[in-house]
Amino acid sequence: RVGVTIHFEGRLRSSHDKAALVSFISQRAEEMGWPCSPINEVEVVLKRILNDQDIDYVGPVSGIEVQLHANCEPLRFEFDDQLYIQEWCKTQFAGADIHVETVDLIRSAAKFFKRLSVVDEGEYFETGDREVLQSHMDNVDEQMRSMMAEDI
Repeated sequence: RVGVTIHFEGRLRSSHDKAALVSFISQRAEEMGWPCSPINEVEVVLKRILNDQDIDYVGPVSGIEVQLHANCEPLRFEFDDQLYIQEWCKTQFAGADIHVETVDLIRSAAKFFKRLSVVDEGEYFETGDREVLQSHMDNVDEQMRSMMAEDI
């Protein structure tokens, strides 16, 4: 996973909060012109890391997926049957503005969670500092250019 990525995990308070979150995200996506689609699968395997152990969840999932930018991974709010989520979204190739919008959307969704933990490799979630974020993105871009030059 080369590139600045936002990792988040947590648990919703109730299934009512899941419905409210999906509605909130859908409305926000419509306002911003972001394509979104519901997630509703009967059985899925989700790769997770819990207590430094690789653990697969197998079962139903539901939620919503938003595509903030063509060069950004989809932002998935995909919950298991215990209302738990463990996700990430790489924003490196979409730029700092999309990273900020992604963080803002996650931050605004936090009100639906009993607990939400966010680790932002660009440090924007923690600091709100766009210069720090841009520095991280520039550093990764330079690392990728160096790796590509070595392959030539």
